[in-house]
Amino acid sequence: HALVSGAFEVEEGRVDEAVDGLAAQSDWRLLERLGGGCCLIEVRPLQGRKHQVRFHLASLGCPVLLDSRYTPTAKGRSKGAGGIPEAVTACKDQHRDGRFFLHSRSLE
Repeated sequence: HALVSGAFEVEEGRVDEAVDGLAAQSDWRLLERLGGGCCLIEVRPLQGRKHQVRFHLASLGCPVLLDSRYTPTAKGRSKGAGGIPEAVTACKDQHRDGRFFLHSRSLE
């Protein structure tokens, strides 16, 4: 599951975009629309490329919350919280450990 910044117009889909020059596909499904322009989604990568889920979600314009590597930048600087609800930003500021909102529910 991933908590992402952005809005989805459809309930589910597939991303088919190479990661580091290697074929990669990920299926995703919207679980819940949350306040502050955030959504909870389920993602199922069909391959196991490094950073595949993070890369694919960012390519949809909905990066994983607090993911500094794949969050879009403006004028060469990270947007930082950019529209993230205050409670999420406060959690990040409190822990300052670099974690972001992507969690494996199961490994198959």
